[in-house]
Amino acid sequence: MKEIDITKTLQYLATGLVEWEKLDLDKRNEIPKALRIGMSKLSAISILEGETAPTNLPEFFQWATQPIKSWKPAEKVEFIPEDAAFIDDGLVSDFARDFALSGKNSIAQVQEYILKKIKDYCTENSLEDSYHDVRKLIIATPVIRRTELEDYLDSRTFRPLNDYFKNQEIYKPLTNLDEYDEYHLCPRCKYIKRQRRDGSYSCKNAFCQRVVAENPNKFPSLSPIPKKEADQWLVVSYGVYLYGTIPGIWEVKLAEDLTNLGAKVTLWPHVDWYDLLVELPGNIKWAIDVKDWSYITPERVKEVRVQSEATETFIVIPDARESLRIPVIRRQKAYRDALGKLQLKLSSEIFEAAKKIFKVTQQ
Repeated sequence: MKEIDITKTLQYLATGLVEWEKLDLDKRNEIPKALRIGMSKLSAISILEGETAPTNLPEFFQWATQPIKSWKPAEKVEFIPEDAAFIDDGLVSDFARDFALSGKNSIAQVQEYILKKIKDYCTENSLEDSYHDVRKLIIATPVIRRTELEDYLDSRTFRPLNDYFKNQEIYKPLTNLDEYDEYHLCPRCKYIKRQRRDGSYSCKNAFCQRVVAENPNKFPSLSPIPKKEADQWLVVSYGVYLYGTIPGIWEVKLAEDLTNLGAKVTLWPHVDWYDLLVELPGNIKWAIDVKDWSYITPERVKEVRVQSEATETFIVIPDARESLRIPVIRRQKAYRDALGKLQLKLSSEIFEAAKKIFKVTQQ
């Protein structure tokens, strides 16, 4: 059994437990979706490993008081302390809280975990080209023919990562999704649209849908995939799409704009320490983290690190998010304190600043 399957199962369980603990006492007979999925996976893995697994909530809570590594499949998962349990002294343990995912879509976040595993593996094995090519693939081609993916997996950079693809953690059969007579693709993100009750289609990402609606000439329609051909196609999981494809569109767009100006741009340097390294005349180097945030908080700003190899480090917000009132945020003390040596810019401001540098050096 692959460690990633075991880790995902434990993440579902930890996340579901934390969600369950937050329920009102009169609703604790309900099982959160993440916990239900985790218990199902726990049972399936246990059967494959010849282990017994809890079949109901009381049995699960009893199981959760035991050290996690007493469950045989978890024995070799290095990051789990020997004595760690999900429930400690009648309460959800600190380990479970640290391991649980936060946010509105815990299932998508569990799916996203594959991207972290790939990043860690590429870092440990100096596979920067492999990481770069995987990121580019899931951004540019979230829906792909089986035969085309097979060609990628046979290439030099993808070959070391074959296991991450062949277990369908990244790309899944299109037929696993809702069954439509034909599958429509969003012309911006190129992901499968959802079908509304009235028979029309819309992108799964609301902001993406709005951008397309406001710029119809910029995003021409793509040919749908007919139902009879659906089994020939694969699609990235929703978590990979949400946390890899969508933000990656902005990263690639900014990189292309700056490259067209004449800058040397490296995407995801050092296996994704940050998003863009921009090298400009005068030995100027910018480290850029592109954030497609629907809202900004000082806490989120503090997650970005100043890069010592760069002249300046920027958090860059796409101009389409101008409703965030970036100039106002810059003046607020809480944000100034959080930013420190970081600079908060819109993508157009970064582009204009780079253009100014080129203009000065050409005079």
